[in-house]
Amino acid sequence: MSNSSERAFAFSTLSPERVCEAVEQALDVHCTGEILALNSYENRVYLLCLESGERVVGKFYRPDRWSRDALMDEFAFVDELSEAGVAVAKPLKLKNGQILGEMPEGLWFSVMPYCTGRQTDEWDDEKLIQLGRAIGRMHRVGQRKAASHRHRIDVSYLGRRALDELKRMHALPPQIEPFYMRFAEQLIAKIEPLFEGVAMQRIHGDCHRGNLLWQGDRIIFLDFDDFGMGPAVQDLFMACPSADAMGKAQRERLLEGYNQELAFDRRQLQLVEPLRALRYMHYSAWVAGRLNEEAFQRVFSHFGTLRYWQDALSDLQEQWARIESDLEGEPQGLTGGNGYVGFANGVRFDGEFDDDNFGNR
Repeated sequence: MSNSSERAFAFSTLSPERVCEAVEQALDVHCTGEILALNSYENRVYLLCLESGERVVGKFYRPDRWSRDALMDEFAFVDELSEAGVAVAKPLKLKNGQILGEMPEGLWFSVMPYCTGRQTDEWDDEKLIQLGRAIGRMHRVGQRKAASHRHRIDVSYLGRRALDELKRMHALPPQIEPFYMRFAEQLIAKIEPLFEGVAMQRIHGDCHRGNLLWQGDRIIFLDFDDFGMGPAVQDLFMACPSADAMGKAQRERLLEGYNQELAFDRRQLQLVEPLRALRYMHYSAWVAGRLNEEAFQRVFSHFGTLRYWQDALSDLQEQWARIESDLEGEPQGLTGGNGYVGFANGVRFDGEFDDDNFGNR
C-alpha cells in the first residue's frame, strides 16, 4: 500500500504511457496511443482511442481527496440516475467487475464512454425549461436516500472550512488578513440562519454549463466530482449564476420546467447570493491549497497578491449588499466612491489598501 506522498508523486508525474497501460489492463483492450488531456484542474482526465475504434475517457482521481466509500457514493448516484432515464456519463465496468480501478501506485481511476454533443451559451426559454425538467428528474432521484460519505454543501463546508484552511496556510498578506477574516466571519454569521431547516439531498453540486452536454433535445450531465448533499437551489444557481435581472429571469424559466417534475421550495431562492458568497471563500481556499502545482502557478499567477485579496474582500462586501437587498428590499453597504464599505459589526473598508495606510506592498 503506497503512502500519501507516494500517491501525490505518482499523480503529479502521471504519464500518457501509464494512463494507456492502466486503461488497457482494466478493460482488457488495446489503445492506439492517441491520447488527449482534457480540461481538468482537480483530476487528470484523458480521451483515449482504442484499436476497436471506440473512444473512452479515463479519469484519474486526485489522491486523498475522496475516500473509496465517497467515490462509491458518487457511482451509486450516477447508476441510479441512469436507471431512472436521466442521461449521465456512466463509468464502465472493468474486467474484474468493479467500477473503480487502482494503479500499483495507489491511484484510483474510472473509465467512461466518450460522449459526443455540444455545449451552449445560447439560452432561450425552451432550453431553460428543458434543463429545468432534467434537473428536476435528477433531484427526484436524489431525494431517495442520502450520500453518507460525501460532504454537505453548506456553511460549514464552503465557509468555515475555507477560512480555517486559509488561516492554516497563511494565505493572506498581513495588511489585509484581519479585515478579510473578520468580515468573512461576520458574513457567515449573517448567512448561517438562512440555511436552518433547509432540506439537504443528493445533488450534482457543480451543474454549470460546462458540465452539460446537449445531444439534440437530450441533456447529458457530466462530471459528478463535486456531488454531495446540498440544497436543490445549488444546481439551479450554478446552471444560471448571473446575479442580475436576466439571471433571476433565467432561474424562473428553469423552475417552470423543474416544477413539472418536482415541487420546488421557493424559499430556497434566498440562498442564491449566500451560496455565491460561500463559493467565493471556497474558491480562494481551493486555489491556495493547490499553488504548489505548476499548472496552478501558471494559471493563477495573480493569486495571493494584495490586489487579489482587495478584490476578494470587495466581492464579499458586494455579496453582503446583495443579501441585504434580497432580505430587506434595500441595498446596503455600497459607497459612491472607489470601493465597497463593509459595516458588519464595525468592520469597514473604503476603496484601496494604500501605502499611506498599510505600508509598502
